[in-house]
Amino acid sequence: MNYFFCPAGNYEDFASGRVIYGAKGIPNFPVRLIAEIFGRALKASGKKDRLYVYDPCCGGAYSLTIIGFFYGKSIEKMYASDISEDMVLCARRNLKLLTYDGLDERRLELENLYTEHGKDSHLEAIGSADRLRLKLDGEIASEAFVADCTKMLPDIKPDIIITDIPYGNLVDWGGEGEINAMLRKLWEISGDDTILAVSMDKSQKVIYDCWKRIEKQNIGKRRFEILSKNTCYRLEKTTRRMDEILEIFRRNFPYVSREERTLLGIIHHEGNVTFTRRNSEGRLIGCAIVNGNTILLLVVDKEHRNQGIGSDLLQACEETIGKDGHEKVILGVGFDYLLPGVPTSRRFAPSVHEHLDPLVNTEASDFFEHRGYSHSWGACNCFDMKMSLNDFCLNDDAVGDTINGISYRWATIADVKEILRCADDACQYQDDSFSKYYDNACLYTPGHQQRVLIAIKNGKIVGTLIVSAETEAEGVGNVGCTCVASNETHQGIATNMVKLGTRYLKDIGLKEASLSYTYSDLDVLYGASGYEISTYYFMGEKVSDRGQVPVKYTLRFRTDRNLSPVRVGVDSVSK
Repeated sequence: MNYFFCPAGNYEDFASGRVIYGAKGIPNFPVRLIAEIFGRALKASGKKDRLYVYDPCCGGAYSLTIIGFFYGKSIEKMYASDISEDMVLCARRNLKLLTYDGLDERRLELENLYTEHGKDSHLEAIGSADRLRLKLDGEIASEAFVADCTKMLPDIKPDIIITDIPYGNLVDWGGEGEINAMLRKLWEISGDDTILAVSMDKSQKVIYDCWKRIEKQNIGKRRFEILSKNTCYRLEKTTRRMDEILEIFRRNFPYVSREERTLLGIIHHEGNVTFTRRNSEGRLIGCAIVNGNTILLLVVDKEHRNQGIGSDLLQACEETIGKDGHEKVILGVGFDYLLPGVPTSRRFAPSVHEHLDPLVNTEASDFFEHRGYSHSWGACNCFDMKMSLNDFCLNDDAVGDTINGISYRWATIADVKEILRCADDACQYQDDSFSKYYDNACLYTPGHQQRVLIAIKNGKIVGTLIVSAETEAEGVGNVGCTCVASNETHQGIATNMVKLGTRYLKDIGLKEASLSYTYSDLDVLYGASGYEISTYYFMGEKVSDRGQVPVKYTLRFRTDRNLSPVRVGVDSVSK
């Protein structure tokens, strides 16, 4: 890679942890690369001074602080946000270094450390602080705040947005849907001339319908792109259509708890082929979404059922899957899921602790069975469970206690390696390990909505549980991904973790607890704490009719995502 704005040199004064504060668990870009990327963004910007600069995934604001020292004379104010309160606190400390008082306070701190410990590293850091003070070309105002950049952001109209999308074993995001959601939120708060410089893993696929690429550069496993705002993009149409699909999902499956951000990310995935059916007034009354060989959603409003709409949508889905060369059609789970399968009141194996939602019946599963689908899990149930926390019976045990020689506490970032080992061991006979769900730095960040409860025996982690507060719906908590080391089972560890985690949810004032996409035998485990099965799922599969195209759909074709859906009669399809 050629560097045009930051020549080779010695940049050790900017090393993380020397003068600039380090943020544990967050990888930093090289100093020279940060300065180069911002230089290219500044070149692309029509505005060259009194800039407002924003990083929506700031971590400890290391990158912004570097930019401040290199380009301070061009910057009026810096904004930094992160979903983690701890990261924001670190960001505020670093951004304060872009003032003379902040640097003087940091120098005094380093002097005290040198006086106390006498380390050469502290003496060298004092020298770095002095050189940084000379480099500071005027003070920079700053503001750091907690925010989820895929949701609501303040309307700050930055001139340049620069961010490094979280990556690495401890800071992965939930998926590409979140990146696209962030890009659209940044579009909303941007001015017509805003420039966006974004870095990410080069394997990640991103929808750039609201931004236009100026340049792209790969650096090892990463890439950065410089983008300008697509002022022709109409966010209203895309958002309205996504909202319509979300609304039809919510009104037909009110008993399913799933986070809105997750649902929207799946609904708007770039690999989807979406079929819609509207009434004469243009209201969405039926919808189907295909991704790969999976039908992620097929739904028709109740008052419009038994009119052939569902059959038409299913036929279109099966045709698409067959034409793409897939030999099997799967209902529910693909790259992700809106529903694990088809909601049903039907059991496929004996179960206990059942209290089904009154809205659940066999209508949908019968529909698919009559069309050749079969339950792929054999004599095994898939189900969701729920419990009113008003009915949860408290006992004297709480997180932090020791029960029968096993202690239970909240995990910290230092426990991650042992947690992953425990999860892999517990899941060694399953097709998929839960360790991927535990490899997420947010779970170990104080104040985050999700936490990891661990069980410790003789100094070793022998059990893990993820406890979530209001990640799916307001007032609702979740427990799940229960793991117990293979040689420590049948000691009540899992049951104790579930009870302790559920008590925590009640103690913080939530009204309901749930768990989703679980299976036979676990109804016994969770039922011991008061959870009851609320809905079963028909895990349907069917052999595909490859390449057979019904005549009624021969005129159907896919459209680009940023265009309105094409209508064929009263049907429409888009990709």
